[in-house]
Amino acid sequence: MNSSCHSVTSICYDVIAITVSSAVSKFDQVLVSDEVLLTFTSVVDTWSSLVIAFLGIVCNVLTIIVFAGLGFKDTVNITMTVIAFWDLVRVLCGAIHRCYGPLSLLSPSLGKSWQNITIPNINSLQNIASNVAYVIGGYVALERCLCISFPFRVKSLMTPKVTWLACSALSIIVLASLFPSLFLLEIQWMKSTGQYELKEDALNANNAQAGNTKYVHTDQTRRPGGQNASVGHHELHTSPGTKSDHIHGPTARARVHRT
Repeated sequence: MNSSCHSVTSICYDVIAITVSSAVSKFDQVLVSDEVLLTFTSVVDTWSSLVIAFLGIVCNVLTIIVFAGLGFKDTVNITMTVIAFWDLVRVLCGAIHRCYGPLSLLSPSLGKSWQNITIPNINSLQNIASNVAYVIGGYVALERCLCISFPFRVKSLMTPKVTWLACSALSIIVLASLFPSLFLLEIQWMKSTGQYELKEDALNANNAQAGNTKYVHTDQTRRPGGQNASVGHHELHTSPGTKSDHIHGPTARARVHRT
């Protein structure tokens, strides 16, 4: 038995519109579904990056210990130690930020809160540390080129003291120029006046488990000022042997609340 409900409007506070789930357009899932995107993000951006960050922490700590044990009488040891230090800061920030992965296993809300809290400052500090390491790497490349072009003259000029001063000056300059970016991004909670949140009730799930795939969910749109209107063309298909009170009962509502 098929029955059609083509236009549903009401002046009451609640409006119920029965929609066919197959008619809902999912343009954002044409190429990649939400499940695939969520899985890829969790594996690559969260857990793989977290493991790589911890490996980077261990490797950079060992590098600093080795060069410190060799002494800083050679300029190579100095520059490599400075680069390893800033790279350590970078991977440490990445590990701190991606701790939302393990935290989400305990509580999804706690993991999401940690992710939102660490985005403004931790990620900005990670970018600053990366830029400092890049600048020091450029200085090392320039120093090596000069040593090859003028080996004796540059060797006498590039003393360990000069290298320490150059690395410190470059680090301070980059930090001073990029440090204000830590205060440019902040999180402010604002109430949205135009975004709806769809919450589906148990009607779809219960009937899907029972094998009645022709049942569809019911939407309720709540507008400001108590005005409601249904949108679109709506059709209802019922399978033989079902009762109408299963459709119009109190469980046949999926409410859309303003957030």
